[in-house]
Parts: sequence; structure tokens; C-alpha cells
Amino acid sequence: MNENKEIIVNETSALLDKLSFSNVLIDDVKDIKELIEKDILQVYEGKKIKYLTKSGKEFSRLTVQDDVVRLSAGVSAQTKRGYCIMDVTVGDDEKGNLCCMSIAEYKTHIASIKRHLEEEYGIVICTDCMYPKTLEVNKTFQISDKFDAYKRVFQLIMGNLAPKSHLKGHQDFKTKEKNGYKYGTFYAKSSKNKQQYLEFKIYDKTASILGFVTLEKNYVRFEFKIVGKVKRRLKIDTFEELTDELINSWFDEKIEDYIVKPLKKMHKERQKEWLATMDQERNKGGHWVGNVLGAVLNQEIIQGYPVFLDVEEIVQVVKLMHLDAKKRGKIVANLRRQAERTYTVLHNHDDEKLAEIIRKLTVKPTYHYTHQNGAEGYLRGMQEVA
Repeated sequence: MNENKEIIVNETSALLDKLSFSNVLIDDVKDIKELIEKDILQVYEGKKIKYLTKSGKEFSRLTVQDDVVRLSAGVSAQTKRGYCIMDVTVGDDEKGNLCCMSIAEYKTHIASIKRHLEEEYGIVICTDCMYPKTLEVNKTFQISDKFDAYKRVFQLIMGNLAPKSHLKGHQDFKTKEKNGYKYGTFYAKSSKNKQQYLEFKIYDKTASILGFVTLEKNYVRFEFKIVGKVKRRLKIDTFEELTDELINSWFDEKIEDYIVKPLKKMHKERQKEWLATMDQERNKGGHWVGNVLGAVLNQEIIQGYPVFLDVEEIVQVVKLMHLDAKKRGKIVANLRRQAERTYTVLHNHDDEKLAEIIRKLTVKPTYHYTHQNGAEGYLRGMQEVA
């Protein structure tokens, strides 16, 4: 394991990780007898239908699995037709899969795999017509604090994923520690169909590669995994047609539609709802400010994700109340004081963490966010970006 190794991560582009390819063609197997002896290839004499290579050689089944690639070929029991599937990853022993690949890099990677298969096993493949049946695309970037410090931010994002994404069955994966739970992954999936679905994950990339390298910086990964119908989703016929522009456009579109727009909508609806609530509580009198903060956190517990990330977002609602500046100022001071002393979860600058995530995720740093601007400044900036 490498410790404190300086690694350059491309944080601004959507990149490829694991891919599974269909329609790979085997042109030749140079020495069938050698591969049979190595238990890589089998020929079942009793079966009439066998995989036929371009060179005219036949076999029943072929499986290569090593540190570079997994290749499997044979004849489908259902269709009675030959198939060849290739599973490819981008990891290595130095940095795991922290650094993923652009399309150009991936195509170079495929070329090296082809050489590897021919040199190590005598298997010659053609990839001209292959297409991805499973594809992982992600953005990995540095964050200012440990992953667990962003827990409420990620819960808010997951809780507001757009309905049209069909990303349901939300799960979070955590480990029990002395002082509570340590979060590592937030996950959602679009369907129970094992053959066709979209998967979305937010996870602690620094922790996930500890077996390869120890990093001083904190990295998070936002990842989509497309299983089935990749060609339709990306509007391609073969892998050769895939471009960096297409991948980044698809990724950015999903981030905008599934995360950014829903957060804007949530903000607008939240302002209206909680303005009415605060007016009602104020009219009741008593310790109404504390009651509002308690109600905010109570709703967070009930629904499983935050209503407000920070007291400064609630301050923005106060500014909409039809009161004179002096009265609003007293309410704001009371809110901040109680958040700092009692409702401390609303005093951790989580609103700034969300702004950081959105800024880096969209790679469009065209606005400036400060804590005092609160959610209003954040959403205004997002609207400028959009």
C-alpha cells in the first residue's frame, strides 16, 4: 500500500470506470489445446452448436479472468447463438480506481487489453462493433472536510432526487463506531429489474481505496451506473461512437435534472411553507422561536432528511416576514443564539457544504457563496449557473 502518494485527480470531467461490453468478436484462438490444458477453454464434443471464430475454429466455452480483464464466450442456451462479453476496469495496484478515464484513455486501455489477450492467451478479438451493456460514469472531487461531515447534505440530496429519475429504494451504508455511526455510501436504484436499471451512488472515495493508497485529502464520488439499454440512453450503436462530450453532457444533464432542479423547487416550496409556520408560531406567543427550531429538527427525523441545513437558511425566511427591521433583527439574533447553544446541528455550516458540492459537481463556479447569504445566496447562484 502506498502512503501519502501525490495523485492528480481530474475533478472537472465525468469519467468512465467499469464497463461491460457485448458483441465482442473472437477472430482467432491460436492454440486451443494449450487453453484447454489451462482450463480456460472447453470443447464439449456432444454439443453440435459451438462458438465459431472468424478463423473457423470452434469451442464450447471460453473464460479468461485475471488482473487485467474478464472475457467470457460461448453459445447462449436461450438463443443458440454465440456470445462474447468483456468486463473492463480501470484500477491498478497503486491507486485503485481513484483516477478514472476519459474516452480517449479508455480506448487506449482497450487496445492494451487486446494486446494482453493475444500475447498471454493467443486470443485475438475484434472490438469494432462492441457496445457497452453496463457503464459506470462518475465525477470524483476533493471536499473540504471528511465525508461524514457532509452526512446531512447527502441526505438532503438523496431525499430530493427528482421523481422522474425513478431512483427509489434509498439506502445508506454506515458502520457503528464508539461515538455513533460513520457513513460511507448513499445509494438509490431505479428498478428491481436486474437486467435494466439506473443506479446512483454518493460515496467516500478516500475510504474506499484505503487498501491501495492512504490519502491526506478527502474525496467524494458521485456515480451513475447504467445497466441495460446503454445504447438507448446514450444514443449510440457502438463504443467507438462514444465521446467525452457525449458522456459529460449526459452526466451534467442528470445532475441538473435529478439534483439541482429539485433542490431549487424544494427551496421555493420550503420558503412559502415555513414562512406561514413561523407567522403562526409567532402569533401563539411564548418561546415560539425555540418551537420553530424544534419543529424543523422533528420533521427531519420523521422524513429522514433535513428541512433546513443551517440556521442561516431559516434567517432568510425571517427576512420575508412582514415585520419592521428591529423586530426581525431580534428574531434573527434569537435564532442564531439558540442554534449555537441548543440546536447545534443547525450551526455546522452545512449550507456552505451543499454549495461546495453543487459548485464542484456542476463545474461552473460562476457565483460566490458566503455563509451570511444563506440558502438565498446559494439558490440565486444556482439560478445564475443554470
